[in-house]
Amino acid sequence: MYTRAYKASVAIPPLLWVTVFLLVPYAILFCYSFWSVSAFQAIVHNWNLQNYLQLMRNPIYLSVLFRSMRIAGAVTVLALLLGIRWLTTSLFTLPSAKTFSTNLSSFRSGQATSCAATRGKQFWEARASLTVFFNTCTSLIIRWSSFSIARSRWSSL
Repeated sequence: MYTRAYKASVAIPPLLWVTVFLLVPYAILFCYSFWSVSAFQAIVHNWNLQNYLQLMRNPIYLSVLFRSMRIAGAVTVLALLLGIRWLTTSLFTLPSAKTFSTNLSSFRSGQATSCAATRGKQFWEARASLTVFFNTCTSLIIRWSSFSIARSRWSSL
């Protein structure tokens, strides 16, 4: 359907963007993680694993690492829940060509009121159950996140 040149012209610019502005900086940071720091806070270009050993030995670094991972996980789950909620809302409310043609054919045959009433009832039942589900999940995530943040603050005192 599409030519190879068109596919390449569409795929190459985003791949270059991701490579230049995401993968290259990650590679530079990864290289920096193996270099050491002198007493004068200058980067010394000798390869060693001292930074990773210090990360594993110091409990403060580990607690910060795990707290960051816990917050990142909570944000990921919350973003997924909000994304799924937006997706289901848009699927139920935005008209599509199939819905339009179904409504048009049922209107022509004189069955518009019964089809619309059935579809409307199913829509509101599905939307109500999804709303309850997503509100419950969102409130649990918010409570869990705030509890874990408060617990970590109290434990550090």
